[in-house]
Amino acid sequence: MSLVSVATTIYFIISGTDYCALSSCIYSKPVLFIGSLFYLAVGLTYLLSYLGRFRTPLLLTGMGTHIALLCYGYFASGGLCPVCLVFASVTALLTAGNFLTKKSVRFCFVFAALTLLTMAGLTWTSSASENQSIPVSDTIMATQASQEPEKQGGATTANEDKCETEEAKNNEPVYEESEASTEDREDRVPEQAEQRIPVQPEKTVTITVQRIDGGKINLDISKKPALLFAPECSACHKVLSYVSSLTDKPYLVSVFYRGEAEKVKEEMAQEGMTGEEFYILLKPPVKGVPALLYCKDGEMEVEIGDTAVEKFLKMHRGA
Repeated sequence: MSLVSVATTIYFIISGTDYCALSSCIYSKPVLFIGSLFYLAVGLTYLLSYLGRFRTPLLLTGMGTHIALLCYGYFASGGLCPVCLVFASVTALLTAGNFLTKKSVRFCFVFAALTLLTMAGLTWTSSASENQSIPVSDTIMATQASQEPEKQGGATTANEDKCETEEAKNNEPVYEESEASTEDREDRVPEQAEQRIPVQPEKTVTITVQRIDGGKINLDISKKPALLFAPECSACHKVLSYVSSLTDKPYLVSVFYRGEAEKVKEEMAQEGMTGEEFYILLKPPVKGVPALLYCKDGEMEVEIGDTAVEKFLKMHRGA
């Protein structure tokens, strides 16, 4: 258990991936590292007999910490983090086993088996969630550029008329033209002269977010990406600091927002983005922050983690 937790910590620190499934743990990497040290310490108390007296208070402290993290995640995001829940279950099994195995050696094998099964379940659910695509919630909308504009009161605005005109032009078939003479064109096979190259309408992807005043707005991420961040997230601050140096910035979207507009503004100002406009997304379709939503081949894609986000921006923003 201890070796697996330490190996997992090293992997996630190197990969730069956020671990918390709900992004409620804004210090996911430090908490994961502390958790690994905790399980390593528990393992040492079993390995070294003279440390056995520290096992019970250590396990009780770990159990209390897991309960506190679960409560924090619930109040921060409105849900229970499945990762914290599984680790809390493992700690509960170790704690119960610590008391019961003193009475019977048989319980040692029972709790060892339960712990291994719980870890196997954690590994399976984690790998399964990595292979899943981003769930499309009611905040994500894919629209075709060739859709007819909405009409209000039976009338269409001048801008909408213009859009319809432009779309009509774009949807008209394009005919191949040649520099050849009239005689050459007459000698061509009729099918070649009538060949048409249709113009495919571009597909746009938008996300529905809120302004500070509560009004909803659609952000077209096919034009520029959207950066999802949490105000108190240390990794998010690193990305915000980099984004502040960009001329062409992505959309800035604050997640897990609880009406603390001034708090968000202060955190952004710390990274040199005073007065920058930001939006709100209460239920982000991602597993962690910072995250970058962008459009690729008409589909929404995502980069998660400070390293991945900065790498993408450097490659695509010319920085």
